[in-house]
Parts: sequence; C-alpha cells; structure tokens
Amino acid sequence: MVGVGVRSDGQRRRKRDEREVKEEVAPMNERRMSRLLGKLLSILEKEDSGGNFRVLPMEGAAWAEPYRKAISPLVDFSIIRQRINQFGYTQDGMLKDLEQLYENTAKFNGADHELTGVAKRFVDTAKQFIEDNKDVRAEKRGDL
Repeated sequence: MVGVGVRSDGQRRRKRDEREVKEEVAPMNERRMSRLLGKLLSILEKEDSGGNFRVLPMEGAAWAEPYRKAISPLVDFSIIRQRINQFGYTQDGMLKDLEQLYENTAKFNGADHELTGVAKRFVDTAKQFIEDNKDVRAEKRGDL
C-alpha cells in the first residue's frame, strides 16, 4: 500500500506549496459559449424594435451605397449571428463587434442620433450581460 506523499516506486512526492496552487477554471466549451452568446443576441434583437441593426442595407436601398463606402468593417446582427454559429466566437469578440456597430452608427448618423443611442445601449447591455455571466463555468462536453 502506498502511503500519503509516497509514489508507487517508493520515492517521496514533493508536497505542493499551497501558495503555488491556483484555481483552475476550465474555459467554456464552444457549444455552451455559442448558446450564451445567442441568448445575448436575442436580448439585443428585442431592444432593436425597429429592426435597424438586423441586416446591412440591401444593395438597392437609397442609403446603401453611401453607407458601404463610409463604413468599414461592416457589422450587423446577421454577421454576429453567423459568427456565433461558427463556434469559437467569444464574449470579447462579440463585445468588440458591438462596439464596432456603435462606432459605425455614430460615424454614419452622428453622435447625437437616436440610432447611435440605441447602439450604445447594445454595448452597455452586453457588458452587463457578460458581467452577470462571468461565473458561468464550462460543462463537460458529454453533459450537454
């Protein structure tokens, strides 16, 4: 029988210094992250009652050409949804996309425009959602 602190070959194990032990938090698996970000996007889509951020302006729309010339990179909810569905998308990635959406809206419509205020609320809502869910831990892949 092997005693505590002794390996099976009879050598003593090195005791860990408790100061060296760090809490290890498993990264959230991609499926779980995708579901969490999908939930956040659904919340934001409900806040977008006019549907202004769901799809980029269609090619034939009057303001499509000036928008596409002035704004880069292009971001809307449909692009964010595609990224969520590809897995590997993170909370930080989504927050960066929402911040880009806000910057694009401010650039095209002006800082005081109503839509710019809506886009700013998206960023604020996302930050709060991420903060509220920061303690969500990964589930084992087999448990899903």
